[in-house]
Amino acid sequence: MGKSSSVEWKPVSEDLAERLQILADQVADQDLADEADLFQTNPKTRRDALSTSLMKTFRDSGSKEAFTLLYELNYHDFQRRIYHHLRRVYNPVDASDVLQEVFFNVYRYPFNFKPNSASAFRNWTHTIIRNTVLKYSRKAQRNRTLPFDTPNRYSFGDQEDFMVQEPEDTQAVNPLAYTENLEEEEAVGRAWYLYLQLYLEAFRSLSPREKRVLHLTEVEGLPYREIAPLVGGRPANMKMIVFRARQRIFQRMKARFQLFEGNLRRFRRDRWQETTPEPLN
Repeated sequence: MGKSSSVEWKPVSEDLAERLQILADQVADQDLADEADLFQTNPKTRRDALSTSLMKTFRDSGSKEAFTLLYELNYHDFQRRIYHHLRRVYNPVDASDVLQEVFFNVYRYPFNFKPNSASAFRNWTHTIIRNTVLKYSRKAQRNRTLPFDTPNRYSFGDQEDFMVQEPEDTQAVNPLAYTENLEEEEAVGRAWYLYLQLYLEAFRSLSPREKRVLHLTEVEGLPYREIAPLVGGRPANMKMIVFRARQRIFQRMKARFQLFEGNLRRFRRDRWQETTPEPLN
């Protein structure tokens, strides 16, 4: 059974005010700056409102600093609420695993957040915490050993023994796990195909000599001293050619991935705006 623990509110880092002000200036958010000022006067009562502003900033801008501040502000409160839910769980559940997945879900699904009140972040994460605890509780229950359908004791002649329990079959295929693994394999396959396409595009941008040297190095595995007479040059030159070719490929692929990430973020934002109902006047 999950054990309860007394987790008190703890102050955040001393440089919080400065970091909040820098973040507010970077994202040009006056509401965030105002909430940061109010938080300094009364941290305990204004934390929810500040967290809501930070979550809105993270949702709209994807700022890693905003998420870091969210973590620092709410880590202990999340931990306290997780322990509160675990007191009613009769299966062993690791609170740290629950806490990690809660923050992972916050990071992964920011566009599900709707800042319609000062306590919006607290209410939203309350649902996430409750559902995550329930998920881990059910998982722990499935992993428990199950008894055979026999009495508590059985007799054989003059001997008496306790009921035998059936150990968990670690080789059995769980349908849910199988489906998840299959989906992950498909996702990895698509990502790898995209990666190879981008690499090929970047490779084609190299000069013929760079392509030749890189092929001899990475595909055929020849040392620089054997490549040099094949393409003309010294071994030291071959090393520099390989280095520059790899850097050029890396920079080109990095630029394409950043472009994809920006397009994906805009798509998610536009989709969220389309599905969000207009406020009532």
